[in-house]
Amino acid sequence: MNNTASQLYLHILFQTLKRHGIDKQLFLNYCNCDTSAITHKKSRLPIGDVLLYWEKAAELTQCKSLGLEAGIHLHPSDYGIMSHVWMNCKNLREAAQLTIHYKHLMNKAFHSEFNSLGNGDSTFYLDFSNAPLQQSSALVELDFASILHLGRFLTERSHKHKVQFKEVHFKHQPNAALTFYEESFACPVKFGQTRNQIICRDKVMDLPIHAPNNDLRNIMVKMVDKLVTKELGTSLLADSVSSYIGKKLSLGRGIPEAEITAKHFGYSLSTFKRHLQNEGTTYLELYNQVRKDIAQQMLQQKDNSLCEITYILGFANASAFHRAFKRWFDQTPKQYRAQFIKDN
Repeated sequence: MNNTASQLYLHILFQTLKRHGIDKQLFLNYCNCDTSAITHKKSRLPIGDVLLYWEKAAELTQCKSLGLEAGIHLHPSDYGIMSHVWMNCKNLREAAQLTIHYKHLMNKAFHSEFNSLGNGDSTFYLDFSNAPLQQSSALVELDFASILHLGRFLTERSHKHKVQFKEVHFKHQPNAALTFYEESFACPVKFGQTRNQIICRDKVMDLPIHAPNNDLRNIMVKMVDKLVTKELGTSLLADSVSSYIGKKLSLGRGIPEAEITAKHFGYSLSTFKRHLQNEGTTYLELYNQVRKDIAQQMLQQKDNSLCEITYILGFANASAFHRAFKRWFDQTPKQYRAQFIKDN
């Protein structure tokens, strides 16, 4: 697994173990593995290593729901600089949008979306790609529980009781009694579902943050942007936008308009364009590159018809796809497919 995660996961884990009366060194001795990377506080860790530490901690404490427990007791400061961003957002919706935008900083294997369902409800979706379902459940439960409890921490005191979920869905099976989950989330919780998601009322997301400062928020966002570049060595917005476009295309929803995409990431259209320009790209360049990548991937699979690829990529007809592909790669889709099949 090539994806990496922040060492904040271990900080949170050590805090959780401390509540169980287990100190850091005792735990590391129990793991009986190379822990040299932990001494380099600025280095990131492979996702597999992070999952292994949480799995070992569950063994040592005999508590399979350690991720859920950790999320319940989280303080915003446990998430480092992001806490200062959240505390200066105008409402929970803005905090959620920025959380999604910077999700890769915490965990590069996470893909998340936040959407309004159009019926008065909103949904937060989280995918933990290429991770073993049950083994990765600790980090998913940690994420969901922290969303609830940080939301209550961030809002005005008079609104805290309004921060509630309508329903919680997990792909994995429960690590503890169902009653523990329902008491922790104060709502129905379902397991073995098709996706990890939180459903809540739109009005919850519009609850105001206690004493926000917009100027400070902007300063903190710039600092996080610098941290992203330093830790991940890439421009996160462009990557996130490409991932978002790819997700929409794979679901057969066509290419989202730039304004809709900007809103998804919490920006006005002009600010969105400016950020991409600062990263040396444009929305047009990103969605064309995504279409190129998907076209190549799908053509390498014999079962994908040209009609299906044309539809997925949002072209009006096969001729339009043919012309675009010839312009991109100086060969036709059939020529590319024949060459690939011949070479493999």
